[in-house]
Formats: sequence, structure tokens, C-alpha cells
Amino acid sequence: PESVNVDEGTTLTLVSKFDSEIAYTVQWFLSGADGDVAIEGATSETLVVDAITPDWAGGYYAKAVNEAGREATTVVADVSVNLAPGIIELLFEDFNSLELGPSVDETIDGAIVENAWTDVPPSGWNVDDSGVPDLDTAGVGVTEWKGWSFADPAFWDGVAGQSRSDFTKGRNVIAIADGDEWDDLGSASQGDSRPMVTLLSTPEIALDTVGAGEVRLRFDSSWRQETPQKGWVSASYDGGESVDVIRFNSESGDPGFKESNLNETIELVLDVPGDASSVVITFGYEGVNDWWWAIDNIVVYVAEPQAPSVMAGRDADGNIVISWDGAAQLQVAPTPAGPWETLDASSPAAFDPAGKPSAGSPDSAAYFFRLIEE
Repeated sequence: PESVNVDEGTTLTLVSKFDSEIAYTVQWFLSGADGDVAIEGATSETLVVDAITPDWAGGYYAKAVNEAGREATTVVADVSVNLAPGIIELLFEDFNSLELGPSVDETIDGAIVENAWTDVPPSGWNVDDSGVPDLDTAGVGVTEWKGWSFADPAFWDGVAGQSRSDFTKGRNVIAIADGDEWDDLGSASQGDSRPMVTLLSTPEIALDTVGAGEVRLRFDSSWRQETPQKGWVSASYDGGESVDVIRFNSESGDPGFKESNLNETIELVLDVPGDASSVVITFGYEGVNDWWWAIDNIVVYVAEPQAPSVMAGRDADGNIVISWDGAAQLQVAPTPAGPWETLDASSPAAFDPAGKPSAGSPDSAAYFFRLIEE
């Protein structure tokens, strides 16, 4: 495969080729800060990643093993991912820099698992587990899942199963709030009467570069719904009271009801006050013995407003036709310097070149048009 630089949101295609006299299997790997990770489902000679995001940057290679046990590995192709045009990244976190330790209560085949999990968040982040019952009591609640935890998804699936492996967007290390697995030791919720409430908050994010752009939050999510589980994202501006950005409820018919989706990307627009200079975003979870919410690849960014595009032409009657996209006002003037007059027109707008585009416009042999964002 060849090294490549791709734009966010486009499709990455890498090709390998192997020759063998007997049958063989292929597996693609992504080489990153945490070592080499097999890409789930990438078992053909061509690798395709649709709508690529920055967390897919890294080194890629394919390995083939034939039925005789002989193997061959390709060279490593370096893949860089450019942010989409007009994007200013304010925060990115994939949790992959966290150092994982051995499991405590959870085992696989009766054995402690090394490099499994941690309850220590990334630098600057905060976990508030004050709402976790018997947080410091051994034997009440599975230690690994007392509040938001950070774990290898293979470990999480290995000890709990039940479709947790479906979260394929989450890779290497993911953040997990799992009321179902938490309640499996000592009946921590006491028959579902004591929910686990836990909060995961970002560092303070400066908004100095926002300008007129939209501040957006994007993250990968695995939400398995069961009553009475709840999840929410809130924002606090300049240290003020938190306001909900979105809220998930698991009771059908409730406002914010969200059905299970074990592998999706969620994108939200923050309602930033005009004078705000910073924001802290919090992911909240409340649950008893009722499944989970896992997240990964959190991005906070500014989408700069793009200038509306415009096209000019003539129709069959010889009229000037101006078409544009976006919310914008059309203006006309006799010269490029003006004076400019705002027209009461919507796209597409047609004008007779022998007349005037609107009442009061200059009587001129030439017309100059421009768009002004509303």
C-alpha cells in the first residue's frame, strides 16, 4: 500500500497484493501510539474506510497467512487525515494515551487481565463519581465499572459480552459507563433502587478562536437502552451553570427517548452565548442494572461559516438568472464600487437586462451583483 494524505470525510482506499500457491487469509492492521491493532472486518486485500476521521491517522499494513502457516507482511503506508476545510479544532481526545493497569474484580477464564483498564482520566479531564453508591466499599459494585472508566474494548467485551463488541468505532481505549456490569457484584444498586450517577468532564476549552463560527461536538457512541437508564451532554460557559446540549432517556415516549445504537457518530451544535470565553463539556450517565453508554474520539471544533456560492447565466428568454445557496441577500449596483441596493429576491432570481432589476436601481448598461450573508 502507498502512503497517502486524505481529507476528513472522504474515503480511504489502500491496496495490498499477495501471491501464494495455497489458500491464505489477510488481516489489516493500524499501527499507532498503543501498538498494532487489527482492524475488525478488514480481511480482504483492499481496505476501504468510508468517511474517514482524524482518529484513523496512522500507519497501515496487511499481513497474509497461508494454510501452511507461512506469513508475509506488506510495507507500512502512512495515512494523514486533514481536517475538513473551514474547521478549527479546539479539543480532540481518543483516550489512547492513558496507561492501563491490571483488572481487579473482572477476569477472563479465571485470570486477571493485564493492560485492561484505569479510572484515571486524561490530563485536565475530571471524573465525578460522588454519585456512585459505596464507591470505596470493596465487594459492592464491580471495581472496574464504578463510574466512568477507561478500558481496552477487547477487555470490556471479554468480561461482559452481550454485543459490546459492536462498538467498532471505539478503538484502543474507550470511555465506558456500564451500569449493567457494575451491578454484578454485591447487588450494588440494591434491586435497582440505587442508581450509579457519574460525570466525565473535559478540560476548560478556550473559545477565543470561535468568531462567527459554529462550535460543534462530535463523538463516537455506543448506547444500549433499557429503562431507567439516562445519559446526557451538558455545557458550562465561563464556569456558569450547566445547560443540557442533549439528553437521552430510555423510556419510550419520554422526551429525548433514544433507542439502542451500539455504533454511531453523534454530532451536536453548542448554543454558545455571544460573550462566552470558555466552555466545559460534561458527559453524564445514570443507570442501575441496565446496560451501558460508551464513547470515544471526542472532537470539539469550530465550523467557520462558508461564503455562499453563486452562479449567473441566462434563461431561454434572455433574462439574467442569479442562483445561490445559503441564507444570503442579493444586492445590485451599477459599478463594482456601488452604491449597492438590496433586492427583494430569492434564489433563483431572474432579471430582464433591458430593464432594471428592481425599482430604484440605477439605469445602467451593466449590472454588478453580490451576496451578503444574512
